Amino acid sequence: MRMGESRDSTGAGARLRRLRVERGLSLGEMSRLTHYSKGYLSKIETDDKALTPGVARRCDEVLETGGELADLVASAADECPYVGLSAYEQAHARWFFGRERAVSMLVARLAERSAARANGRSAGHGPIVVVAPSGAGKSSLLRAGLLPAVRRGALPAPESRTWPVTVFTPGEHPAAELSAQVGALAGLDVPSLSATLAEDPGLFAARVRTALHEWGRPGEAQGHGRRLLLVADQFEEIFTLCRDPGERHAFLAALHALTRPPHSTALVVLGLRADFYCRCLSHPELVESLRDGQFPLGPMTRAELLDVINGPARAAGLRLEPGLAELLLRDMGVFPTGDRTDNAAGVSYEPGALPLLSHALLTTWQRRSGDTLTVEGYQLTDGIVGAVASSAERVFTRLAPAHQEIARLMLLRMVCVGEDDTETGRPVSICDLPPSHFPPPATGEVVEAFTHARLLTVSADHLRLSHEALLWAWPRLREWIRADRAGLRTHRTLSEAALSWEREDRDPSLLYRGTRLQATVEWAGTGTGVLSGSEHAFLDAGLAAWAAEEEAARRRARRRRLLAGALAGLLAMSGAATAFAVLAQRATERQRGLASSQRAESLSRGLAARSVLVTGDPAAAARLATTAWRLAPTGEAHASMAMLLGRPDRAVMSGLSSTLAFSSDSRVLMGAGKDGTLRLWDTARHQALGESRAGRGPLSAAAFSPDGRLLAGAGPEGAVRVWEVAARVPVAATLGGHTGVVRALAFGPDGRVLATASKSSVRLWDVATLRPVGELAGGRAVPIAHVVFSGDGNTVAAVGASAVRVWDVAARRPLGGTLRHEGGAPSAAAFSPDGRVLAVAAKDSVRLWDVAEGRALGSPLAGYNGVVRSLAFSPDGGTLATADDASVRLWDVAARRPLGWAYTGHTDWLTSVVFSPDGRMLASAASDGTVRLWDVTAHGPAGTILRGHKGWVYSAVFGPDGRTLASGASDKTVRLWDVAGRRPLGPPLTGHRGSVASVAVSSDGRTLASGSVDKTVRLWDLTDRRPLGRPLTGHRGAVFPVAFSPDGRTLASGDATGEMRMWDIAGRRAVGAPLKLGNGPVASVAYSPDGRTLAAGTADGTIHLWDAATLRPLGAPLPAHHGMVFTVVFSPDSRTLAGAGQDGTVRLWDVRRRTPLGDPLTGHHGMVFAVAFSPDGRFLASGAVDGTVRLWETAGGRSVGAPLTSPHGPVFTVAFSPDGHTLVSGSGDGDVRLRRTALPDDLFTALCAVAGRSLTPEEWRRQAPGAAYRPVCP
Repeated sequence: MRMGESRDSTGAGARLRRLRVERGLSLGEMSRLTHYSKGYLSKIETDDKALTPGVARRCDEVLETGGELADLVASAADECPYVGLSAYEQAHARWFFGRERAVSMLVARLAERSAARANGRSAGHGPIVVVAPSGAGKSSLLRAGLLPAVRRGALPAPESRTWPVTVFTPGEHPAAELSAQVGALAGLDVPSLSATLAEDPGLFAARVRTALHEWGRPGEAQGHGRRLLLVADQFEEIFTLCRDPGERHAFLAALHALTRPPHSTALVVLGLRADFYCRCLSHPELVESLRDGQFPLGPMTRAELLDVINGPARAAGLRLEPGLAELLLRDMGVFPTGDRTDNAAGVSYEPGALPLLSHALLTTWQRRSGDTLTVEGYQLTDGIVGAVASSAERVFTRLAPAHQEIARLMLLRMVCVGEDDTETGRPVSICDLPPSHFPPPATGEVVEAFTHARLLTVSADHLRLSHEALLWAWPRLREWIRADRAGLRTHRTLSEAALSWEREDRDPSLLYRGTRLQATVEWAGTGTGVLSGSEHAFLDAGLAAWAAEEEAARRRARRRRLLAGALAGLLAMSGAATAFAVLAQRATERQRGLASSQRAESLSRGLAARSVLVTGDPAAAARLATTAWRLAPTGEAHASMAMLLGRPDRAVMSGLSSTLAFSSDSRVLMGAGKDGTLRLWDTARHQALGESRAGRGPLSAAAFSPDGRLLAGAGPEGAVRVWEVAARVPVAATLGGHTGVVRALAFGPDGRVLATASKSSVRLWDVATLRPVGELAGGRAVPIAHVVFSGDGNTVAAVGASAVRVWDVAARRPLGGTLRHEGGAPSAAAFSPDGRVLAVAAKDSVRLWDVAEGRALGSPLAGYNGVVRSLAFSPDGGTLATADDASVRLWDVAARRPLGWAYTGHTDWLTSVVFSPDGRMLASAASDGTVRLWDVTAHGPAGTILRGHKGWVYSAVFGPDGRTLASGASDKTVRLWDVAGRRPLGPPLTGHRGSVASVAVSSDGRTLASGSVDKTVRLWDLTDRRPLGRPLTGHRGAVFPVAFSPDGRTLASGDATGEMRMWDIAGRRAVGAPLKLGNGPVASVAYSPDGRTLAAGTADGTIHLWDAATLRPLGAPLPAHHGMVFTVVFSPDSRTLAGAGQDGTVRLWDVRRRTPLGDPLTGHHGMVFAVAFSPDGRFLASGAVDGTVRLWETAGGRSVGAPLTSPHGPVFTVAFSPDGHTLVSGSGDGDVRLRRTALPDDLFTALCAVAGRSLTPEEWRRQAPGAAYRPVCP
């Protein structure tokens, strides 16, 4: 039985059976008369198959009903079988297709849970967590798939089809919602049950269990087999909406108690958005569920997607015009097998595409022709993504202007921008819409318009977005959010504060004060947000309290002035008036100097702020930042210099060029224009070195030799000339032989061979003699637009109008067939340096080809804004640069994914892009007449990626010589890496039976230690990469941190039970009894470099310190963080201790005084997992759940440069190399990243090189009015 065909609720099957029986016909007779099989008709009568219009008409004819069945089917066809952005509910089960396999697997997991309880097993309890990205179909799977399946008896447990079942969302008060849902199912008093849950979650579960065994429906037997089935959908709301940690904890504890012995009252299924996975890891109850009960919901196969499209239409008696289903899949990026993607096991499409597909089908149904969904109707919706935007825009533009403003304010109230910048939807209480801004009649009309289009969902007292896909699929809403992102975050924080204030009976201590109050009041005064009555009252109370405090301060100041006057009188009477006058004069001079200093600091801050806002002109930005630093060395000026040096753009140079090349030493950049002009630039000083003409007329093609000595240019009528770049003179006579225009030129990698292409042939020339040495011809006559050599010179690729042909240069014959790019006519090509990979661009995508096998490597690289006209591989082959309409993008070749953000600044389409031979620079030329120089080693790109781990990388550490790197991951392995070669050192070290949580290397570099959740510590000999004896055992829980003492003789390790153990490395045995640090995990341990102090960070937010020699505690634990201390580390001089915490901060402590140093370092969005000092102690690096690495100045706590992004997961570990020039990070995507961190010691000098000059006097007067002019950069 198919999922979507499980029931036909139109009643047509029962009507058919009644009409047949009334006429005295058996199923066999009916089959013979209608020519439909007996089994098919039987399934229609039992509602297991839908009665289609054709079958209905034939049955009406046989039964002579006058069209009764056809009319019934026709009326049912008026009900749309697609729900748009909304989730499929239980009532939509008959329309729900495509997830049969997932439902069966989920039911099987539930059956395992049920059997574990029935058999009294201790394992196999706890919730099942369905994890998937937003838009993957979790809610529909749970509501329209799982629950109907259980009701049908799919769960193999006694009477399971009659078990009490509920599905709910946690909301702002998850504990209260759970009590209400369970109380209604078990027949218990909800207020009493809610109080029990808050006080004792275990007693709550016991009460529910007792009631469940006693309660039953009339006629049902009581018994102990009955269980609750609780489905908590949108489980992430415990983080996004619930702001009370106590209630969140009680809710989780209650779910835990309901599912585990001795109660085992319920089977619980949670639906969790994947980007909240890491948030769950900070709750022990959820960690176990994610480990044992995780149910990842992956993408659908192509066949399943076709079922999603065709199944509901079939069940509703509709049909799809031929080609519509394939068109829908193509617009999703899903192609037939053999066309673009191999879909044998699954397909690749954007995670949020399913609700967009459903909405496109809904809007196509609205434009149907009779009972047919047409291609034309779909095209009118603007496609998969455009359908949502078109629907929303159509509803919005049809509203009156006043109604549009209501819609804007109302929709923004339904958006929650979290501390980690994550955007989610949130329900809005209708009662919280202030009538002053939301007049009932007009607001009702707006709500009706959006709900009719299925863009909003309305419950009894709440409004919410039908799906969060609307947040990014509708450009207008996206722009509203972008324009007021900070305001939305301020409003969310204000709402939470006002709610807490009301909940605590308006406790004055909870009111905003100082700058926070001032900033919030200023935001409220802008009118961008609309406050509820409670929020207004909260701010008014804060202002009143602030006014009272100010008045009290004024009274105190008045008393001080009176006292000072009395003192002055006393001085005059004692003859001290002269001394007083001198003191007053000095004070005036100090005030004047202070005013001048403050004015300079103000100008400095203003210039610094303006400098980072300058885009497209790095020299102009650098001139502002360096001037700011010279006016006053403010923190803002320092930060702006670091930020600008962290950007990749280095220079903008004038000159229209169609092709670029670097000299062999990377010091000179050369450009040749179509007009025949040759230009040279100094890459260090960013200055023009001159220009000259190459020939007398325009060039149809140009190419530089690899060493930059020669330029080949093709002129009119097929003439090709070669010039010496330095002398700007032709080498010899014109090269002939082509009968048409030469469109492409290329030098071989050694510069000895030149290839020229015209029409369908490629000619080869000896550069030394300028004589022809062969011709590559054959195949269909297709004009050749580009030609390119492989790195070894053995292969040439010729790019034609519709395909690419690869040639063996020595044999003068094609290698295999032509390579065809279905994206359109090829526009550029490039070989990787080793010649194994060929990149081919066509229109707005790039495809990578395996040259030897002639096959495409994965899906095309997409996301461009126009035609890709130039490609270039980095010298090491790891990076591909692509140039489209106005930007340059860098791609990781191995992973086929982008590295950081696109390089922007050009204002017109690009003509050429090229890497410097040393791989540190990239140059791009555009038709806007500019050439831009980029530093590809700046902070922005993702750095070098070391791949090999198959899971999250929890720990990475350099060896003492900096040549070797060790990493440990959730794939249970330790890997060793050659840092210089950026490659693995042998196979991974295996032996652990659980995730490797930490690794450490001894000071002599000979021994490696690894700690694992399998409760063991292993030691490894790094010389031969073999284990040193048996694992060290004794821990009673998962081992998280390990750390060697500086002398390498002792190892410290901590575990999940709160114990820390010391190990003698030589004897490989435990030293003394374990130290008990509490009931929560020991998350981190560290020795000070001088070997005197041992530190450990724990789950309760404290840092413990001991004398390393005696293990005597050094005072009480430091109250360091709110929540888990994930990492502790000492500065190189052992004087400072840094901690990274669950509260999203990095904190510094003076070890000797045991006092905090300055304010916490903030900037990360969410938990900070790792922190490390640079070898000189001047900088700190931190990594966090937000996927970023941040650099900080240790002394001032200032952030250095822009955050370094690891775009595919949280950052769990960071470490500096011993020379401080490299930073390693390990993240949730399984990658180990190496980045250059050696910012110049003198940021000012480095930035002056970018600036090129100082501000002119006129520029100075405009930028720094009132300050005396002075040259800044030498």
